[in-house]
Amino acid sequence: MVRFALFDPQDQSAAVWIVTFLLLSYTASTTLVRGWVKLKMMGLDDGAAGLAQLIAFGHVICMIYALLHGFAQTQPQATENVVELKYSKVSDTSETSSASDPS
Repeated sequence: MVRFALFDPQDQSAAVWIVTFLLLSYTASTTLVRGWVKLKMMGLDDGAAGLAQLIAFGHVICMIYALLHGFAQTQPQATENVVELKYSKVSDTSETSSASDPS
């Protein structure tokens, strides 16, 4: 069985993945409901809420990038995962370039 994220003493990334997606879902749903309720009564506070949502979305993107590159893992495990990620990208590109080369 393949797991999306592990939770053990060397790898705490599962909890960070959960918190990251909860942050995104809570802030997005709150902002959307607030916008829907105050549809014709928007003010400066609603602009600030929209800006805060954009900042939260940027934070989620940064967290996902960090998690994919070893955040919340011990150093040896993170290094192995990053090396696998780099080599899988290289092998994917070499396979596609050799597949398109007719010779």
